[in-house]
Formats: sequence, C-alpha cells, structure tokens
Amino acid sequence: MKYIIFVLLLVSIAYGADTWEVAEVVVPPPTELDELTDCGDMCLQVAWDANTEPDLKGYKVYRGRVSRLSSKLDKINQWCAAHEPTNEKCVEEWEEVCPEPLDKQCHAMIYEYDDVFDVAKLPDQRTTSCPDPYDPFKTECCEFNLINHEEGTYYYSATAYDDDGNESTYSEELVHTFVVHKPKITSPKNVREVKEE
Repeated sequence: MKYIIFVLLLVSIAYGADTWEVAEVVVPPPTELDELTDCGDMCLQVAWDANTEPDLKGYKVYRGRVSRLSSKLDKINQWCAAHEPTNEKCVEEWEEVCPEPLDKQCHAMIYEYDDVFDVAKLPDQRTTSCPDPYDPFKTECCEFNLINHEEGTYYYSATAYDDDGNESTYSEELVHTFVVHKPKITSPKNVREVKEE
C-alpha cells in the first residue's frame, strides 16, 4: 500500500499543490470465503481467494456465535441460544443492558466475533502443503482448519492485513452448524416372558 502514498506525493509535487492529504490506506478483504470440508470431530476447514497486493502480509479468520449482519434483537437471540440456553429471561435481560447498539458493556459480547486467528502464526491449523515461512500469496496457504467447536451455529469472516498492520474490512460471512449425532436408543425386540417352572 506504500506505493499509493508515493504516487500521491509525486502528483502533488508535479502540479505544485500547496496542500495535500494522504489518502487512507485501504486493504481489500479476502473474497470467496467458503467451507471446504469437515476436517474431523467438531472441525471445519475454510478457504478464500488469495489477495494480490504486493505488501500483503497475512490473513485473520474470525469466529463467533453471533452474526455481525443480524439485527440487534437477532444478535441477542443468537447469543442467548449459544451461551445461556436454559435462561428463559436471557433475551429480556440483554435488551435492558443493550438499549443502544454501541453500548460498551454489550458491544464486546453481542457485536463482535468471539475468536480471532492469525493464520500466519498458527502453522498447525494450516494445510500441510502450506510452506513455512508462511506465504500469503499461495492458494494452499488460504486454507485454515478451525477446531474446538461446540454443538450449534457459528459465523465466520476473514480479513487481510499488510506489512504496516493495516487490516481490511470483513469478508462475506460464512455460517455453519455443528450437530452432535447421538446414538439412538431402541427398545429391545422379541421380548418373551420366561415362566418359572
């Protein structure tokens, strides 16, 4: 992103501008976020298209139990279903705590993702074909295994960041529901009464 600032400086000098402003550096988000495969027990592998900016440094994957795209009431419902499923008054209580969407007390719990993973720093969760040191331009380095889920619905998004630490906005959001398949208990068949002699 440094070349954008350099070009603006050259244009300003060439045209004799007395004052100029440096444009905000914008890192585009990753695109085509999708789930690839079930990678084991309560594990999901996600992938995205690699960014092409020359000073790209890496990606972050975000995970939460609440969608950032939902309305306030839907967010509260999602949070309560995931974190306090037995509390019948959970929604009512949180509506009182969160009268405004930007209320600091509820913002971190209701309006932000729960977890963030820096892909470059987690080689054990990358595919085995992704080289080390990490290369964010390679397709195989744009695949990441998300582990340690519980039963229920999760929401995912990704961002890209550059050498200066500038981070993009979120990518599109991905939704996945984990279901624990419990063995069915069936009643015994052909039960006969045994008479004592």
